Amino acid sequence: MKALPLIMAGAVLLALSHHAGLRFNVTPSMPVGLYRLVEGLPDRGDPVAFRLDGNGPFSRLADDRHYLPGSRCPLLKKLAALPGDALLIDAEGIHILPRGAAASRLWPHSRIRNVDSRGRPVPSALTAGEIPPGQALALGEHPGSFDSRYFGFVPLAALHKAEPVWTVKTFQE
Repeated sequence: MKALPLIMAGAVLLALSHHAGLRFNVTPSMPVGLYRLVEGLPDRGDPVAFRLDGNGPFSRLADDRHYLPGSRCPLLKKLAALPGDALLIDAEGIHILPRGAAASRLWPHSRIRNVDSRGRPVPSALTAGEIPPGQALALGEHPGSFDSRYFGFVPLAALHKAEPVWTVKTFQE
């Protein structure tokens, strides 16, 4: 019973830090650590925080397979592409052609896998072509990241710009 006050204090601290705009990333998709939500619209390459649609099939898949530490846990990814950018998907991964650019570039470690790290089939809702208005592509830095490669585009309005406060890179290229 002595642990109960400590658990309660931890829960209060977690709630207060979340209310203050702090997010803790524990997955290898991005460097592990503490991030702070900041004002302003995110741009390509910025870290972003968002939640999956709680009733959607990919949210249920993440819950069922424990891809995230808890239900409705925010994801931290990088904003890889914006509305009007074009995507080409091939065996190498996702090639992004920003609107108005002359050449595309391959997003690192973006090959879409057919199975997850435990060999279970994983579907992909991502399609090649132009990103529709109001949508964005959010990708992690890790080859096994659960990101837009699988659940598809994310509503741009759902993205919150984030900045690292204290992180430790756990993934070595």
